[in-house]
Amino acid sequence: MTGHMKAPLARGKPAINPLNRVSRARVPPTAASLTALAFLLGTITTARAETECTGKVTRIWTGNAGALWVIMDTGLVWFTSQSDLDRESILASATTAMEYDRSITVRFIATSVPCTGTRGDVEVVWLSSQ
Repeated sequence: MTGHMKAPLARGKPAINPLNRVSRARVPPTAASLTALAFLLGTITTARAETECTGKVTRIWTGNAGALWVIMDTGLVWFTSQSDLDRESILASATTAMEYDRSITVRFIATSVPCTGTRGDVEVVWLSSQ
């Protein structure tokens, strides 16, 4: 016989099929692994602390080489520079909040700062439904 022949399987060893998946029993987490996870999450949260302030926009000022200044009814004044990549979307959110008399929340990078005064470390801005 000179045709193509399949190689015989080794005795006692089943053919390997990569599509077969072996089900594995789930092992419940131990108290030590849960404690470690809680510690890591606590560390991450602590390292990523910031301040959020909510209020209504009363004035928007643009100019001075592209700067954006927003004044809120809480006494908070915040700004972004022209180089801020989110400047246009922040301006749109602030304008929409002012136009429709909606609250806006501003997240600052700094931790535990008062929601009054002047800030320039804006990280995120979003509209509230009320």
